[in-house]
Amino acid sequence: MSRRLVRCAVGAATLSLLTGCLGIRPDTTVHTGLGVEEPVPDPVYYLPAGPTPGATPEEIITGFLHADEVTAERLSVAQSFLTKSLVATWDPGVTTEVIDPAHALDITSTGQRWYAVKAPLVSAIDSAGRAASAPEGSVASMSVHLTQVDGQWRIDQTSADFGRWVRTTSLDQVMRPVTLYYPALVGRTLIPDVRWLPVTRLATGLTRALLGPPPTYLEGAVRTGLATAQLGGAVAVRGGVATVPIEAGAAYGQSETRSDIWAQLAATLTQAPSISGVTVTVDGAVLEAARAVPPVLSASELGFRDLDVAAGVQPMVRFGDRVFATDINALLRSDADPVHRESPFPDVPKAWSGLALSFTGEELAARGSDGTGLARYRNGQSVEPEGFAQKLTAPTYDRFGYLWVGGKAFDPGSTARLWTIDSNAGPFTGSGVAAQPVPVAWLSRRLPVAVAVSVDGSRIAIVSTNEAGKDARLDIAGVGRDAGGAPTLVSATPLRLAGALDHLRDVVWTSPTEVAVLAGPDTKALPYLVTLGDDITPLAPIDRAASITTLGGSRNLAIVSDQGHAFVRAGDHWQALPSSASELVSPGR
Repeated sequence: MSRRLVRCAVGAATLSLLTGCLGIRPDTTVHTGLGVEEPVPDPVYYLPAGPTPGATPEEIITGFLHADEVTAERLSVAQSFLTKSLVATWDPGVTTEVIDPAHALDITSTGQRWYAVKAPLVSAIDSAGRAASAPEGSVASMSVHLTQVDGQWRIDQTSADFGRWVRTTSLDQVMRPVTLYYPALVGRTLIPDVRWLPVTRLATGLTRALLGPPPTYLEGAVRTGLATAQLGGAVAVRGGVATVPIEAGAAYGQSETRSDIWAQLAATLTQAPSISGVTVTVDGAVLEAARAVPPVLSASELGFRDLDVAAGVQPMVRFGDRVFATDINALLRSDADPVHRESPFPDVPKAWSGLALSFTGEELAARGSDGTGLARYRNGQSVEPEGFAQKLTAPTYDRFGYLWVGGKAFDPGSTARLWTIDSNAGPFTGSGVAAQPVPVAWLSRRLPVAVAVSVDGSRIAIVSTNEAGKDARLDIAGVGRDAGGAPTLVSATPLRLAGALDHLRDVVWTSPTEVAVLAGPDTKALPYLVTLGDDITPLAPIDRAASITTLGGSRNLAIVSDQGHAFVRAGDHWQALPSSASELVSPGR
């Protein structure tokens, strides 16, 4: 486990950036307060010092790298370390490399007034605000050239791709994780995307980040009303209401497009502490849309809704061959096995594991111990689909009733790695409905080891390895569907997360913007939370973790060990279920 991540764990409960972590998890709650575009007291902002007379080249370099840890409005001090020609070309927004402050900068003269500068790299944030955590041992490096101006050393050249370096302890002075929202192609719900944006002028920054097409990793799964929109000026915030001025000229004729614009902007902008409502104008006139009465306070006013698992469907626990609905809290208070209870499902032989439960709680699925069989259980009966793949992952259901599983096709000429089964279709006899491949080109030379569909059904998380079982990685991609909810595609360009972790082996969604994973070598895997902003938080360790799921959110995670013992998260530790409880499963996980 990374020493850097261990340090993060010590301070995780404080939700602070001062611990050395990449950043705190995004706060998705709505707050009201001071206006973003209005004067705001900034007593805690870092005020860097400028160059001192007679400073050495090393002091100039160090001073500059510390002085650029500010927002664009405060860059004048950092610019004072540069020559005028470099000030004209330096763009700190090209990339933000987040470095570990526990180590001093390594500055080495390479001759001809050139210096090589290195520091431990934690993460890199690109110009679009997309973060990518760096594996342990990664190094940020740059070259700088100095010259003398009026007898004082100044920087006149840097590496072409240099933007700025920011220590983890200063990141909250510069950027924060924020959530952008896009309407799902199927249904009336909004799908989140997390970016890191500058902390100042947040209303305008959030709006500009929404303009243009959706993120490529969600292509085919979401739409946007702002694909061709242009801002007519800064977003003004007065009395808690943000007014978004859109220029005329784009196509706003469709009612759905106008509704999407209002919903996206309301959901995205009201996460700012100062904004409680949104008004959208086109050339000074309010943009008309059904049900949009400005100021709009929530996307729910436009008919959009949050999605969750089916109400009243309890998680299930496995005791031997039997699977029961259960109250986990009651189970934790008792050592008694509920063998006297009725089960809605037939016995599930011990050779079948990796349980999945449908959103309605009416169907159960399991994977065979040899990794080739798949079984479905319903109404006291079971069916086994005809064999189609080997090395199957544990199955999972989406909210539309489709059962997903990854693996390697029996046909050596096939590149299929992902399949679905329509549990809504009949008959439930014999082998039941056949599995249908879902094309995923970027998986064709990889092997899925875990799959999880988000509660909204518009995204899938896939842990995969190369064909040799190495190079494990976590990818997030959009799920395209037809009008009836049938999966039609997985986005062609996934979003890779958790690059700092190795030996990834399981994943489950804990919220619309966060997953939990297991990572680490055999018998040493540990649980982590990973946000869509690639912020990684280690959780309390547990011995021999083999699989992870959730009974609802990150506070209710459950882990099964490779010895068949089940544990649930209880604050900062793991509490064991009765020893004969070997699996836990929640609907749609």
